[in-house]
Amino acid sequence: MKNNIQIDFLANHKQFVDTVAQFWCLEWGSDKSEQGIKKTKDRILGRLNTDKVPLIFIPFSADKCIGTVAIVEDDLEKRPDLTPWIASVYIDKEYRGHGIAKLLVEAAMKKAKALGLKIIYLHTETAHGLYEKMGWKKLSETTNDRSEPSTIYFYKF
Repeated sequence: MKNNIQIDFLANHKQFVDTVAQFWCLEWGSDKSEQGIKKTKDRILGRLNTDKVPLIFIPFSADKCIGTVAIVEDDLEKRPDLTPWIASVYIDKEYRGHGIAKLLVEAAMKKAKALGLKIIYLHTETAHGLYEKMGWKKLSETTNDRSEPSTIYFYKF
C-alpha cells in the first residue's frame, strides 16, 4: 500500500483542504458541526506554507487524501515555552497499520531539519512506541488540552 502513497505539502494540493479540516475537526475538535469544520478550515488556510513554519504535509493516493502531519509553533497550551511541534498526525482509519504515519513524521522531520530547526517536540496519548522507535526522547508526562494524559517527546537534529 505504501507504494501508491505520495507525500507533499497541502499547499500544493489545496483541493484537499476540506478533507484535512474534516479529519482535524472530527479527531480533535470540540465543535464537530459545520461551523466547527469551517473554523478548522480557516486555521488550516493560514498554514499553507512550504518554506516556513507552520506547514502541513499530506499523504495521498490518486485523488484521495488519507492523512496529515503539521509543523506548528505551538501545540500544547500549557507549554508555550516549547516550540516548534510536530502535530496533527492523522491517518484515515482504512489506511492505518501500513507505516504511513512513520513516513509522514519522517517527512516532517526532514523538513524541520532543512529549515534549520535544532529541536522539535510532539505529544501523544497513544503512539509512544512509534516515536520511541524513531529515536524521539521522552521529556515529560502531561495532559493535553482536553485534560487527557499525554507524553511530550523531543527530537534533536
